[in-house]
Parts: sequence; structure tokens; C-alpha cells
Amino acid sequence: EPVDMPPFAGALHIVSDVLALQLNGNLDIDGNDTNIDGSPGTEASLPGVALDDPSDSAYFINNIKPKIANDIEGFGGSPSVYSDPNVVDWEAVMMNLIFSADQTVSTGTYSSEHFGTPTVPQITHMYGDIHLSGTCDGDGIMVVNGNLTMSGDFTYRGIILVYDESTIDCQITGNGGIFGATILVGSDVDIHATGNAEFFYSSEAINNAQLYLKSSRFKIVSWWE
Repeated sequence: EPVDMPPFAGALHIVSDVLALQLNGNLDIDGNDTNIDGSPGTEASLPGVALDDPSDSAYFINNIKPKIANDIEGFGGSPSVYSDPNVVDWEAVMMNLIFSADQTVSTGTYSSEHFGTPTVPQITHMYGDIHLSGTCDGDGIMVVNGNLTMSGDFTYRGIILVYDESTIDCQITGNGGIFGATILVGSDVDIHATGNAEFFYSSEAINNAQLYLKSSRFKIVSWWE
């Protein structure tokens, strides 16, 4: 049976009891549908950033610099930051994806690996402290059970889910880009971002993963409205 994916709430979706932010550089978060080649997509816009609690949305807006606020685009205009009322059992989603994983990798730095391709995307399970750097890239669904550092020119097309029952430390540097949707879930989520990192909502990247994954092992329950 395909893995049911909950509706995507934004280009970057953060689910946390405690949120800490250090956002600098030229961070670009865009909930407007964007194709992998950078051209506009055809689906309705999502928020650039979605959080699970209205107070977190207010905290996020009040703790980012004006330049970065202007670069968080999507539904409703800049800064496109909204709370998402939907309650999702992200642990169950993670476990279903892990059970269906094509590849499992552990703690380490990965600088030239390809975790799936556009024509052969894969479900990749990573656990521990993961550093994705250099020319490392991938397509499909990436599940990280631990801390994630992205640097260099790391590029991913699809869905990234970072999950931990305790603290998630997500460090983003360099010129990397995520096309699809990124979800961070933990009791504490610490985000440190510098450089020119980009997060784009991309229905094309998500649909490509769904179309080409072996036996189509996931399906989207519904789109955000």
C-alpha cells in the first residue's frame, strides 16, 4: 500500500514546542509553486513558512530581520508565515516512510552522493547527525531521524522530513536549494541559517517523486487550502 502523506502546509513547515531562530544571509523561502528549472508552477500558492501554533507564527515574524521577512514569499504576500491547524501524527508518517526506504545511511558527511535521481527517485532514511555538502543531491523523499546540516551546493528535489522526539538542530549554509517541501518536527527545533539557502514549494518535484518512486509508495492525501 502507498504511504499516505499529509497535506503540505508550506515550503517550510515547522512543528515544535520550543522554537529557536538564527536566520542570516540571503535565505529565500517561497511558497509559490516553482518548477525545478525555476519557472513558475501551476498549483495554488502555499505559505512560505507554516508553524503548528499561532504564537509560533508571531514569534517567527518578530524574530527575523526585515530583509529575510521580505524574502519569505507565498500565500498572502511577504512575510508569508501562517499557522497550520491540522494535527498530523508525524511519527507514524516517519515510521511508514522508514519501513518503505530504498536506502538507509547513518551519521556522517556526504559530499558527492546522489540520493535518487529525477527518473529514479528514492526514499532515503538517514539517522544520527547528518551533514550534506559539496555537490551531494537527491530526488524523492528524505527522512532524517536526528540533526541535519546542509552546506555547499546541496540540492534536493522532493520532500525532506527531519524528525526527532527531542531537539533538532538544523544548520543551513552555502548555496543549497530544496524544491518540494521541507518539514521539521521535534520538541525543540533550532534553526541556524546563513549563506544563500533556498526553500521552494514545488508541486513538480513532489509529483515527480510520487510518479517515479518504485511501486508509487506514497500518495498525497490532499493539498493545503
